[in-house]
Amino acid sequence: MKDSSLAPTPVHIVTGFLGACKTSFLNHWLRSNPEERIMVIENEVGAVNLDSQWIAGSFAPPVELTAGCLCCSLNQELIEILDYLSRQRADYDRLIIETTGVADPESLASPFLSLPYLGRHFKLQNVLCLVDAGNFSYWLSEAEEARRQVAFADALLINKIDTLEPEQIDQTVQLAKEINPQAKVWTGAQGQFPVASLKDLYSLEGEGAVVQQRGISDHHHAENHGISTFTLTFDRPFDLRDLSHTLMMLLTVNRHQIYRIKGILNAHDYPIQVVLQSVYQNFVLTDGLPWPPDQPCQSKIVVIGKQLQKDALRKVFARHLMK
Repeated sequence: MKDSSLAPTPVHIVTGFLGACKTSFLNHWLRSNPEERIMVIENEVGAVNLDSQWIAGSFAPPVELTAGCLCCSLNQELIEILDYLSRQRADYDRLIIETTGVADPESLASPFLSLPYLGRHFKLQNVLCLVDAGNFSYWLSEAEEARRQVAFADALLINKIDTLEPEQIDQTVQLAKEINPQAKVWTGAQGQFPVASLKDLYSLEGEGAVVQQRGISDHHHAENHGISTFTLTFDRPFDLRDLSHTLMMLLTVNRHQIYRIKGILNAHDYPIQVVLQSVYQNFVLTDGLPWPPDQPCQSKIVVIGKQLQKDALRKVFARHLMK
């Protein structure tokens, strides 16, 4: 029997392009937390899910999705599984979804924000992207899916650094930070990363969430492998209702160009920060923290995508500033 008083179960999406060792990382996570009951949803393209046979240490057999990719439109099979698991929440503490190497994490994250009843049962804690350090630049050049995975992640786990020279590691880390300056970056080998830190990495929609600017300047604008990343800064408060309508249209029309929007907004007649997060065609606005008394109430919005026009997007947002 489901206990309606249970807090939402934290969910982690583990993604990464082919050969990044996602399953090795998942096994490391499970071995590092034997006291925690972790439910795993495992996906692989093909009629036989081989990866699920290599997952060790899970308190329950992985839930398998086979003969298809999780990123297919509507994600109906995933939604049905989540609906089933929502009624079993008392039986496990955490949910990890390991995706196929060519999955689009945006469509995986979307149900948690677009379906309110799932939001009552699950909290999308973060999206973690494993990166094959030696092939990082190559896959970014060759595969749109790899670019979207990196751009969308809350954390980039640069794996296999034991195969690189120190200067190559530095170059790979710098490239990752240029493509997604908002992501926390860790380096490691054989899929071993600090699970305790990753478990607590900020949520997409948690109460009191704060988007850390991580030292990005107001004029930050970088482009690598066709991915643009820039920050928009506004001093006047927003008319949040009008801005919300425009965001819905903006994300729908540009769903293939805008990978991610993350920001802190100063809303008119609202006493605290408003946190903006977009996921594919969906976005959420949640309460953040009070404005620091010694800092201006300044909106900062980070946009990540491809073929983006910074000045045009600035004008879209600026139309909804209070006079």
